[in-house]
Amino acid sequence: MTSARAARDLQLLVSQRQRSLAARPLLAIAGSTISLFGAGLTIISYTTPDGGDFFLFAGIGLIASGALLAKRHVAGVWTYMAVFVATLIWSLQGVGLGGSPLGYRIAGPLTMLAMLALLMPALLRWSRRRTVSVLTVLIVATVMVGDLASSAEGPLTNPKLAASQSLDAHQNEVMQ
Repeated sequence: MTSARAARDLQLLVSQRQRSLAARPLLAIAGSTISLFGAGLTIISYTTPDGGDFFLFAGIGLIASGALLAKRHVAGVWTYMAVFVATLIWSLQGVGLGGSPLGYRIAGPLTMLAMLALLMPALLRWSRRRTVSVLTVLIVATVMVGDLASSAEGPLTNPKLAASQSLDAHQNEVMQ
């Protein structure tokens, strides 16, 4: 009976080691991809007159997050979460001011957030149930923030006003 239990423990240990070895390239690829997006945002920050400071901040944050993820360090996830929250706040502030719609501003960061949630089991040895729970909470929280933003007091209250402000800003640029 003890030899059967020892065999099961050994098999469990071997399967955990195999998953850990398989996770390394996934985390390296994900970290590199996030760092490349960060480098792109950093370059864009120098060519964009408005919003350039935010792009620089987000780019540096993504580079740091990607580097930490590639090294299999959980601080990469927390760094990305900070950049994501800042992006969400920046996006909500820009809605209705002639900027791009909220969906365009958060689609990429939301996609990377989902990717990170799917990588959490590899990074922290989470169970599938915990991973699905965390991803569900992130999606629900994002939908709630979007709903709050489009509420009666939110920045998406009057889409006609936002569209007219956008057109006015475009006309002013063309006339100058």
